Amino acid sequence: MPDPAAIAEAADLLLHAKRPLILVRGGAVATRQAPTALAEHLGAPVLSTNAGKGILPLSHRLPVGCSIAQVSAHPSAGAPAMRPPHPRG
Repeated sequence: MPDPAAIAEAADLLLHAKRPLILVRGGAVATRQAPTALAEHLGAPVLSTNAGKGILPLSHRLPVGCSIAQVSAHPSAGAPAMRPPHPRG
């Protein structure tokens, strides 16, 4: 079970973020109402992975597209980003 203090801290960070972005993956497909409600409440754009496509319909105002690169964490969070498994170049 998630730590309630960690959930409260995450909610506070989201509410005070200057430019929040929500990344949805395939695991959110079964809970599509929750990510949609969160995105609408925050006015945050939603980026989907390939597996998360369709959680917000393309007709909705907040989807910004699909990312095929998987990352473990954003570099600004202090963790190194992973490179795509098959870099083109």
